[in-house]
Amino acid sequence: MRLPTWLTVLVGGTVMALLSAPLGEDAQAFALLVTGTSSVVAVRAGVMRWRPPERAPWYLLGLGVALFMVAAVAREVELALRGGVEVYPSFADALDLLGYGSAIAGVHLLARLRAHRSDPTSLIDAVIVACGVGVLVWVSVMVPYLQDPTRPMAGRAVDVAFSALSLTLFAATARLAIGPGAKSPSYYLLAASVSGALITDVLTSLQQASAVGFTGEAVLILFLPTVAFAALGAGAQHPSMVELTTRTTVPAPGVATA
Repeated sequence: MRLPTWLTVLVGGTVMALLSAPLGEDAQAFALLVTGTSSVVAVRAGVMRWRPPERAPWYLLGLGVALFMVAAVAREVELALRGGVEVYPSFADALDLLGYGSAIAGVHLLARLRAHRSDPTSLIDAVIVACGVGVLVWVSVMVPYLQDPTRPMAGRAVDVAFSALSLTLFAATARLAIGPGAKSPSYYLLAASVSGALITDVLTSLQQASAVGFTGEAVLILFLPTVAFAALGAGAQHPSMVELTTRTTVPAPGVATA
């Protein structure tokens, strides 16, 4: 029995993440690159196959992943050119920032398309949820890190920017969850992808803020985004991806209609 395309993408990426985990960082980085590139192709193919009413959100999400992949390659090239000496921040980090911006724009546009006219309630609720998570991350991770005088100021500024963008992406996804519209399989796959990105960012911040990590931390930092990219590609390949860009006719609770 042949598996659906979306399930093949999801299982394939997850299996690659699992098989590469015990093989070391290089194997995991290769799996991440392959899965991320496959995700970009899957997004493009899904849009062409299912022809959603609005394609821009999916293209923005695919562009975000593409920028992350280019950043990963650029980082390795920079490392080779500098004789193994890592520089932070670098050109690759700028590409990562652009990738976050593209992903945020894509999710935000999805939330706007699914909204019934004006829906300020979901936006406010999403901001409240994001602020709650942001305070927790800021107090437990960022404050000790920013107060460390041994860290370069430029590096600390970039880390704050990454954390802020991660929380903005989380807020946009929370608005998508709280707002109107059916929660289709494609939606849950997209939510899983964003959750993986957020957790990865928190783990990376923890790793940089403390010299003492937990067992398996380095593995998770590469494992989670690999699965997240697979989930995004699967979400784009699922037939329900069309519903994510279809305007709902059901107003959100508390929103008046004319």
